[in-house]
Amino acid sequence: LIDSFIHSELQHRPTIETEEKEMGNSGSSAVNISVNPSRSNEGFYLAGSTITGSVNVQLKEDVSPEDMNLQVQFKGKEKSHVRYNDNDGDGGTTHRNEYAERNIIEIDLPLGSATGGTNEAMSAGSYSYPYQFQLPDYLPTSMSATDDGGECHVKYKIKAEIKGKKSWRSKDEDVEIYVLAKPPSSEKISYFVQPVTVDIKSCCCFSRGDITFGAAADDTRVGKNESIKVDFGCKNKATTEIKYVEAYVKQYVSWNAGGHSQHTEHHLVKQQFMDTDDMGALTKDQIAQLSSNAENQFASRGIDDLFREIKTMVTEGSNSISLHIPHEAKSSYSGLLINVHHVLKI
Repeated sequence: LIDSFIHSELQHRPTIETEEKEMGNSGSSAVNISVNPSRSNEGFYLAGSTITGSVNVQLKEDVSPEDMNLQVQFKGKEKSHVRYNDNDGDGGTTHRNEYAERNIIEIDLPLGSATGGTNEAMSAGSYSYPYQFQLPDYLPTSMSATDDGGECHVKYKIKAEIKGKKSWRSKDEDVEIYVLAKPPSSEKISYFVQPVTVDIKSCCCFSRGDITFGAAADDTRVGKNESIKVDFGCKNKATTEIKYVEAYVKQYVSWNAGGHSQHTEHHLVKQQFMDTDDMGALTKDQIAQLSSNAENQFASRGIDDLFREIKTMVTEGSNSISLHIPHEAKSSYSGLLINVHHVLKI
């Protein structure tokens, strides 16, 4: 698509506006970039979509074609800056910095000479060149994070550059755009956590019983402003009271440069489940009865039966919460320099 567009674009002269205006950089030529796609998602450009725009060139004097080779480039990078402390040998520490960057994508769109390929000189005035290209659908979302003097970014830019034979005629200007990763399939991916049993002890050795619990999330692939429904089931066979049960989504961002790394983490959302009778503490007599009475229905069952009971509680959804992912959450991403991942914990 890009190659066919370039071929057709070189066959046509640009639109010329004779009205002279002060634009962009000072000097004999000036460049101004105008990116005008149909915007959605609050100013983000969706990966896989097509970007159209124009490069506007203002000339203050006549220019020969060889001095006006115009190019447009789209580039995406991940950048990292790690700030760390290093021993200085005298018992103190020295602040040091490491930097790294990596290209995610680079697309060059040479638009040819400003006269559309002829040998005519360009008269002073304003020239407009349309361009168009498609974003790959694999691009990650634009993002940034900071912590303790370090930072990381995923950034995209559209850059226009005039390369003339004379260095003083070379001009460039760029504009940053914000990319939103292509959303995954809308099909939900649910997840059931197998019940786990935790022995409760006091003074590290005296048993106070055990607690068995399980949970399920209706979807593990969610986006900003979407919600996760979490169901919970529990059997408390201990003399210890459960004060509360809480679920939260935690975001982890890490980046590296020069063999060093930094990270930041914080809770995106959290909420408590309601208390139920099954979460209440038992007395010592009740614990003893469960352990010794072979005819007791609950005690006579195996661990598989207990797990099935917990699973039934979870699937019935009698104790559930909804965790709403806020707009400021970052998209999950695994790059060479930057990693963003999220964990649901109970």
